Amino acid sequence: MIYAPVLIPTLCRYEKFVRCFESLQNNTWADKTDVYIALDRPTHSSHKDGYTKIKNYCNQVIKSGRLPFKSVKLICRKTNQGAIGNFERLVQEIFRKYDRCICTFDDIEHSPVFIQYMDEMLDKFKDDKSVFMVTGYSYPVKWHTENTYNAVVQNLEGSIWGVGYWKTEWKEMYGYLRAGGLIKKFPAAYKEGRFANMTDWALKDYVNAVVNGASYNSLLKRVTDVSMRIYLTVADKYAVMPVVTKTRNIGFDGSGAYCEEIGFDESVEITSSNYRFDLQPIDETFNFIPCVDLQFNTAFNLAIINQFDKRPAGERKEMLAKAENYCRLNRFEREAMNVRVNISKVTNRLNRIIRR
Repeated sequence: MIYAPVLIPTLCRYEKFVRCFESLQNNTWADKTDVYIALDRPTHSSHKDGYTKIKNYCNQVIKSGRLPFKSVKLICRKTNQGAIGNFERLVQEIFRKYDRCICTFDDIEHSPVFIQYMDEMLDKFKDDKSVFMVTGYSYPVKWHTENTYNAVVQNLEGSIWGVGYWKTEWKEMYGYLRAGGLIKKFPAAYKEGRFANMTDWALKDYVNAVVNGASYNSLLKRVTDVSMRIYLTVADKYAVMPVVTKTRNIGFDGSGAYCEEIGFDESVEITSSNYRFDLQPIDETFNFIPCVDLQFNTAFNLAIINQFDKRPAGERKEMLAKAENYCRLNRFEREAMNVRVNISKVTNRLNRIIRR
């Protein structure tokens, strides 16, 4: 068994970072694990207090020598990398030394078996080139699978709320994204019928990003939840996912770069738009024995995801029509369309600046 290092990119959310870090300390395989913390450099004065607290906390606990981990290293960035940039750079740096890694974020809490689950799955599927990632997160739904299974191989969801990668698969995926592979593949993916296996959210994100002229820093060109779930379908890849989640996200309070605050209302149907992700039950057991469903029913489970991760009625049909119209254009017409969209974006941005 190879034990993967755990990576935590962070900046200033001190209280959340401590909850994240302490939940990892409670893991059964903590003593086998090297931990790397990448502390980004703040650019706003509002970030400095939290940044200083995290830095002091890390130096203190590392110096104490009482941590359960095999080792802990704090990396302080000299310049600001941005949330995604800090994460991607840390992974690239770690792959100079290791052939696999586990990535998490400062707003993620972990099950006591999170590290064991990740290591077991990274080891089990290391030679299966159709599988490119292991996610520790699973939606709060009842998946269509046998009760005996505690993990599944699927191509619907690729959450990075606790995720494992192998060096070779990461390099292939990252190069593909940065080269605009998802954008270039859009017409072929539509014609091949790949959109049929996309969740409603993934389809909306994909169509809008491409048709609206995805930029260099588009979420389709970076390692995000958005790009991962789309990459699974477009590149014909799979991800291992637990039946019962091994992580929960405590960051839906507007404090982070991407997770907006969610309003909770018990009087309406519970969906991803009002679910209390910070209270989601996680696996509280202390041992994980792999039993993986390799025949996950995509059609049944796509309907289950779409019921929870709900989009407005008729939107999927609208997105497919939008995609069809875009794919009818030739390459020059698409480029001209993207130029017009980008000019419109710049004009709107300038108007907002002028109105200030």
